[in-house]
Amino acid sequence: MTLVELLVALVLAGVVATSVTGVVVASGRAYRRQAATASVSVTLRALAAMLPLDLAGLDPADSLGSDIVGMGRTGVAFKAVRSLSFLCGAPRIADLRSGALTVAAEPRYGHRPPDMRRDSVFVYAEADPTDPEDDYWLRADLRGGRPAGSCVDGGTGEVLEVAAVTPPGGLVDVRAGAPVLSYEVVQITAYRDRGGVWWLGVRLSGKAGGWGGIQPVLGPLSPGGLRFSYHAASGAATGEPREVRRIVAVAAARPARVAWGAMPDLEDSVRIEIGLRNGRRP
Repeated sequence: MTLVELLVALVLAGVVATSVTGVVVASGRAYRRQAATASVSVTLRALAAMLPLDLAGLDPADSLGSDIVGMGRTGVAFKAVRSLSFLCGAPRIADLRSGALTVAAEPRYGHRPPDMRRDSVFVYAEADPTDPEDDYWLRADLRGGRPAGSCVDGGTGEVLEVAAVTPPGGLVDVRAGAPVLSYEVVQITAYRDRGGVWWLGVRLSGKAGGWGGIQPVLGPLSPGGLRFSYHAASGAATGEPREVRRIVAVAAARPARVAWGAMPDLEDSVRIEIGLRNGRRP
């Protein structure tokens, strides 16, 4: 092989290598972009599924006040039900504001058993069994709990000690078989971590007040990528929890920078409209 032929071969090999490298780089870039697009889509789909699941069951205007505790532009706080149990005997009444409820260990439904450190309870009161118009829910603070075998049918039960009953004397109207809902106050909100990345997070309120640490749930979001608005039955915006009949959330997400590179132009958004329980939609 002559020198000229060798040089031609090297040039051709360089052209081929450059072309192959370009194809590999372009393919890698396309793959990363597709994967990043998929991650954004997964975040938005999960958010669109989670928010209605948490918020659609809220009662904006029950007799004990709205289930909505706080209404913010980037977050909403509410009473989140954690368990459903049933009384397996008549309540023990200490005074107008306190007593004890014995609930059956089974059936019990929900996220977890009642927790005296975090939960309060709603109890269904049926004043006159023949009058469906006088039934109501009473609220009480959960002060303690202990295992007990005191169900009237001989089954396993648990005694829940309650105080601060509202309205006072309401335990008189509570009968065996009544449903008992335990709940805690939860906030869903957008927040920015120490690295400046935005996330959807959840934090819990202590029974004595104040919020605990926030936990990331979904993300990353675009900066300021979550906005809530609150609407009355007429469709007009409202700042009064009792008037809320529909919550609208607009969320925007972007891929994680660490995994996919900056890709500042890659972003997608979703609008979620949530009609609340017992609230007529406009």
